[in-house]
Amino acid sequence: MKNKWILPILIGIIGLVITLSYVFNNNYTAISDSESEYAIYKEITETGSWKPIGDNVLSSCLMTTLLPALIQRVVRANPLVVFNLYVSIVIAFLPIVIFLIAKQFLRPHYACLASVFVMSQPYFLWSPSFARINVALIFFGLLVLVLLRKSLETRYRVSAIVVCTVGIVISHYGTAFAGLFILGLTWVFTTLRGVHGRETMTIALVSLIVAMFVWYSLVTITPATYGSYVIRDTATEIRDAVTKTEIRDAVTKTEVRDAVTKVENENSEEQSFWSIESRGPVIQAAFGKRLSVMNIPQKIEFVFSWLTVIVMSYGLFLMLRKKGELAHPNFQALSVVCYSMICLTVLSPYLSNVYGISRTYYTALIPLSTCFIIGGIDVAERIKVPPFILISGLLVSFMLCTTGIMHQMFGLVR
Repeated sequence: MKNKWILPILIGIIGLVITLSYVFNNNYTAISDSESEYAIYKEITETGSWKPIGDNVLSSCLMTTLLPALIQRVVRANPLVVFNLYVSIVIAFLPIVIFLIAKQFLRPHYACLASVFVMSQPYFLWSPSFARINVALIFFGLLVLVLLRKSLETRYRVSAIVVCTVGIVISHYGTAFAGLFILGLTWVFTTLRGVHGRETMTIALVSLIVAMFVWYSLVTITPATYGSYVIRDTATEIRDAVTKTEIRDAVTKTEVRDAVTKVENENSEEQSFWSIESRGPVIQAAFGKRLSVMNIPQKIEFVFSWLTVIVMSYGLFLMLRKKGELAHPNFQALSVVCYSMICLTVLSPYLSNVYGISRTYYTALIPLSTCFIIGGIDVAERIKVPPFILISGLLVSFMLCTTGIMHQMFGLVR
């Protein structure tokens, strides 16, 4: 009984060391959104009350503003120290959640590697700067875990689903909308396939919708407006690109000569949509936009980043083919939808700039980190290499890149 908690505790300690080392070695509260987040937290500690702050969507993120403020008022310690410790300790639970999810399909030592894969991502290494996202993903991961656990009694399952969905909503608006997309499409797939247990998915989806409506539309207002704009503009962008492409393809051969100039002149938005330059900087880098001017460590990181994506994609393919324990219908659908969300972000220039592929990819890793290990195991078996050694080697190489150690080895700064 005691032994089964050793790995989760070790994973949590490693995660805590990573987050603590970041918060006490970087002035992250003076950077970007973290500055506003910390300012809201300080205001609550000083005034003893919370209220929506105009059009500042961060005031809706209670888990990283109100909750640490309440803790600070109880312990009466230095506000910055309390905030740093709170963020570090809470975020350290994310790798444990990943471990518990992966353990549903993998042996414990492989599930441990799945959590290491998530901890190797820049969004975790710099997690205190993205505290609200990481906290929301903890609740999202717990929600996935609840959906996978068949042994839970109905009343406990429903209660856990409500807690998780509310936790997502009051942690981060962006993750809540991403969760709505994921749960919505997953519900559609499971319903069309007549999957057993889809009732639980329905409860989760309805609970999330209700929580989002109450908190974003009735209380804080701004997140609902922000989210509706993103959804509307993304849909409009894709619709316009598809419509213009269909119109261009419908032009007959005799009309081409007269129409080409007009289409090119009026179709600057379409050209922007299909060009790699219109995407966010991370997507441009991923597709080799600046490969020729990258230094050696950056090129090495480019290679290992794509290797992890390829192995993960291959693992998803295997999960969809295999039967037995790996053929959990809800998890298969969830993984496919998360992968589709990554593809949608790559496809949409607007979404890739407004929300960013890094956030989408990091969110999708909640289920897809398990697929990465599944793919790595199969590849290792095919080339006759111990799976644990191969996957560990790939992860260590990847972490050398994301932590900046590879750059230091070449005398450079990441």
